[in-house]
Amino acid sequence: MRRLIVSEFVTLDGVMRAPGDKDEDRDGGFDLGGWTLPYWHDTVGRGKRVFPDEMRAAFELKSATP
Repeated sequence: MRRLIVSEFVTLDGVMRAPGDKDEDRDGGFDLGGWTLPYWHDTVGRGKRVFPDEMRAAFELKSATP
């Protein structure tokens, strides 16, 4: 059995929109993109493109039913 790892950026009020870049999602006049960057540190990769490389990696999802 394999592990499923999910990475999410969610605010305490449940917002899951445009965490990475201020221009990531401008639909509907949204101007609060990039809300996570002020809280990143060197371990996470502040100012570096860490997560996009990991998200591009090949993966497979299989049905949970036999």
